[in-house]
Amino acid sequence: MFIVIAGSSNSGKSKKAEEIAVRLAGDDTKIYLATMITYDEEGKKRIEKHRRMRQGKGFITVEKPYDILEAFHKTDSHTSKTVLLECAANLTANEIFEKKSPMGSDTASKLLEDIISLSKIVKHLVVVTDIFEENDSYSDDTIGYIRTLNELNRRLFLAADEVITDDFV
Repeated sequence: MFIVIAGSSNSGKSKKAEEIAVRLAGDDTKIYLATMITYDEEGKKRIEKHRRMRQGKGFITVEKPYDILEAFHKTDSHTSKTVLLECAANLTANEIFEKKSPMGSDTASKLLEDIISLSKIVKHLVVVTDIFEENDSYSDDTIGYIRTLNELNRRLFLAADEVITDDFV
């Protein structure tokens, strides 16, 4: 099962994703694949909030800001694992701004390929992503990032078994 949960910032999508991942996993292994890189105090607080939210739910946290498949060794069996990927928006930003990948369709394709490959080696994959609208007041870099993420999201929505895009609060 491959599920994408998309919404605006602070919409409750992470909580919803955790609920779904816990339900799908049952007694199987639950991996929380964290992609956020912290740059400031606000980022640290956000990470701590997410750690508190999943406390006691049995998640194993794996921090991998990019190249997510490297977290899953080919020799290991992953067929009984449920992975919650938090989140595709951070993954996209990290790919563009940390790894210096070009903005646009090629980067969206690479990220999609990694996510689809992950969905094929685990039992369940739940992907959280943000939805942003373009705005003329944004810098060119921000607009390029948003366009790349929107392209990735469109492709994720087509590839997923289920897409959930509601207000989750």
